[in-house]
Amino acid sequence: AQAAAAARLKAEHRILPDAKLDLTRVRGMDARVTYRAETVQAKGLPIRQVGLKVNLDHGLLVVDPLAFTLPQGQIAGLIRIDARKATPAEAIDIRLTGARLEQLVAGGANPPVAGAILARAKLAGTGDSVRSAAAGADGVVTVVIPHGQIRQALAELLGINATKSLFLLLSHSNDQTPVRCAVADFRAQNGVLSANRIVLDTGVVLAVGKGDVNLRDETVNLRLEGKSKKFRLVRVMAPITLKGRLEGPKVGVDVGKAAGQLTLAGLLGAVVSPLAAILPFVDPGLAKDADCSSLLAEAARQGAPVSHTQVAVAPHGKGGMPVAK
Repeated sequence: AQAAAAARLKAEHRILPDAKLDLTRVRGMDARVTYRAETVQAKGLPIRQVGLKVNLDHGLLVVDPLAFTLPQGQIAGLIRIDARKATPAEAIDIRLTGARLEQLVAGGANPPVAGAILARAKLAGTGDSVRSAAAGADGVVTVVIPHGQIRQALAELLGINATKSLFLLLSHSNDQTPVRCAVADFRAQNGVLSANRIVLDTGVVLAVGKGDVNLRDETVNLRLEGKSKKFRLVRVMAPITLKGRLEGPKVGVDVGKAAGQLTLAGLLGAVVSPLAAILPFVDPGLAKDADCSSLLAEAARQGAPVSHTQVAVAPHGKGGMPVAK
């Protein structure tokens, strides 16, 4: 039965299961369960241990705490399912702490990104399955990278610095540039996570993003526009995109629309101040440790040069070719 359900999810290009919650069983008994797995074999998942406590009382199921131990860090929190009504109500509050990007992103001996990562998801919805509850969920999802490293070729692409990034990629360079701070903050409403703010501050590029993650049809539609902190002779003014199914979104370049000049101070003005509330939401000690607000304010003050020669990709040209301006 599990193999058939997994095959169906794969065929539908979905990852959220639609197995129905058996309300009769949840309402028919009470229980207190403590469970711990000292070792875990999970193909493709970096989980080492699992621990949880379950309390089921008259149709109210609470899993608190729920903890997954990673090679470094932990995913921990609680799950609450209220099956006392005709339509169950679900709520989760999950945190990722102490984890490392290089352990979560494939990259072999030279991963494209490395560093600390923290996250928190606090969502609530109604439905008799994970999929139906997610499709109408409300809440907040926030991811923070307080410090780390990114392969410079990728960071340059965010700026879209054509000459520098192509050279680095073609030369198979593994040179790194620091990630000074990165924040992605989403607000969920009726199953759609809309980006309040996405900002990535690296040693060579400052990028901001927008878009949404739709849990109803499990699709992603995000775009990131960067500006180089150093003079570049040629820049392709087009945003990086992340689109497609949630199971495997594709990275691309939106050549159909030319990106306008980015004003760093204006863009960052909308994201710096709210960090005072966002960072403690993820981790109470994070704001002091990373001091992302100060770093981003510094980036806004420093600004970024505008290159004298730029290549803007226009949507129309002879033979469908881009037009250089």
